[in-house]
Amino acid sequence: MSYESAILIKIDKKTKKRMDTLDVNWSGKIRDFIRRELTKKARLNEAERIRKSLFRESHGLNSVEVLRRMRGSRHGTSSH
Repeated sequence: MSYESAILIKIDKKTKKRMDTLDVNWSGKIRDFIRRELTKKARLNEAERIRKSLFRESHGLNSVEVLRRMRGSRHGTSSH
């Protein structure tokens, strides 16, 4: 994988010392975290888009009338 951009984060000295005591690829961990967060945010955005779309489609529907029609169609009758 080719990396074309870099980011800089600042951490306090105590945290940096603690990080240095561990054999961890911190850059890799941060890249993985960013990817997961981006994926999660994209899914949430898509879910919100779908929710809004469904709301627009259902806006103005009378739920009582919809239920009456559904019940009527099950019993072979219709209110219209």
